[in-house]
Amino acid sequence: MDIQNESRRLLDAEDGDEDLTGLMSEQDAYLSKVKNRNLYLATFVSVLGPMSFGFVLGYSSPAIPELTSISDPRLRLDANQASWFGSIVTVGAAAGGLLGGWMVEKFGRKLSLMFCSLPYVFGFTMIIAAQNVWMLYVGRVLTGLASGVTSLVVPLYISEMAHERVRGTLGSCVQLMVVLGIMGAYLGDWRWLAICCSIPPTLLMVCMCFMPETPRFLLSQGKRREAEEALRFLRGPDAPIEWECARIEDACNEEVSLESFYNDFWSIHEEHL
Repeated sequence: MDIQNESRRLLDAEDGDEDLTGLMSEQDAYLSKVKNRNLYLATFVSVLGPMSFGFVLGYSSPAIPELTSISDPRLRLDANQASWFGSIVTVGAAAGGLLGGWMVEKFGRKLSLMFCSLPYVFGFTMIIAAQNVWMLYVGRVLTGLASGVTSLVVPLYISEMAHERVRGTLGSCVQLMVVLGIMGAYLGDWRWLAICCSIPPTLLMVCMCFMPETPRFLLSQGKRREAEEALRFLRGPDAPIEWECARIEDACNEEVSLESFYNDFWSIHEEHL
């Protein structure tokens, strides 16, 4: 009896290995027809957000010494005000993190990225046109708000857009662009630096108009035709995108079923309490 059970277990394992091998061969055949040019383009556009985040993080370091010694008394910061100028950005970032979670489900990943570029531009514009310390504070809070949304939306956008072979590499570009933004925050005096910092989010807002929504979000909204068009843009004209579209759709359905199971479980649990 033990021998029969062991034989059955080994046969089942072999069948599982064959299924896995078949799936891998299908995936390899699919990825061999994929062209990544548009995928790289969409990734480059989206990581303009993390670059802007890096500018926000690094901006206070060169700006504070200038603002503490500026000749205009309306903008001159004392030690306490300088501390607030550097740290108040985290208040906006905390609010942006909460707001971003709601935005990505309500409006989608693409529109969330476009919306988050607006506080960047308005915040740096407020700093450029500042006439008093409070305008500097408001500008920092707005750029912090945008940074909080960006830190959530961009990794999600890239992970849902990229395929398995390049997902890790493209995901690492987020942190790389944050660091480049911090390094680039030493380009000039505080006002010209704010002007330079407003360029990446402006490009982000304009260029994202030509980039697709993620196929996963479109399928979760029941928009299969739009999801196929997005995949065709990202994978190239030769890729049989119906195969990947079916895989994403199955994953979305499984996620919905799992969520429904947990909701039913907790509702039954609450009824017995």
